[in-house]
Amino acid sequence: MSTVASAADVARRDVIIAAVRPVVIIAVMLVLYWFVPLDGDGVIVTVVATACIGLVIFAGVFAHQVRRIRRSRTPTLTAVEALVLVYGTFLIQFSVLYVALSATDPAAFDEPLNRMGGLYLTITILSTVGFGDISANSDVARLLVSVQMIADLVLIATAVRVLTAPLRKASPQPA
Repeated sequence: MSTVASAADVARRDVIIAAVRPVVIIAVMLVLYWFVPLDGDGVIVTVVATACIGLVIFAGVFAHQVRRIRRSRTPTLTAVEALVLVYGTFLIQFSVLYVALSATDPAAFDEPLNRMGGLYLTITILSTVGFGDISANSDVARLLVSVQMIADLVLIATAVRVLTAPLRKASPQPA
C-alpha cells in the first residue's frame, strides 16, 4: 500500500475541508451571536463597537480570502469557501446591529427583534424577498436597512467577480 496520496484523494480532501471549514467558522460566529449581550445599559456602546469591530473583521476576512484565492492551487474551490465566509460574516454583522438597535429603540422596527428576528430580517433584505412582516420605522433603522441594501448589491457584484475570476484565468483564451 502506497503512502503517497492520489490526486483523487487530495481533491476529495480539499473539497471536504472547503465544505467543513466555513461551516464550523460560521457555527462559532452564530454561537457568539446568540450569547453576546445585546441589551441593557451598554447597548449603545455595543452597537457602536459592533459596527466598528464588525467592519474591521469583515474587511479583514474579505482581504484574507482574496489573498487565499490568489495563492490557492484550487482557486474556484477557495473562492466558494471564501464567499460562504464573507456572506456569513456580513449577515451576522447586520443581525447584531438590528438586534442591538431594537433593544436600544423598541420603536425602530414594527416589532421587537430578538436574535432570530434580526437574522431573519437580514436574510430577507439580502435576498430582496422583503416579506413586509418586519419593517423599519425610525430614521436610524431605515438608514441601517438602506446601508445594508446598498452593501448587498456591492457584495453580490463583488462575489460574482471574485468567484468567476479564477474561472476566467483557468479557461483558455481565444486566439
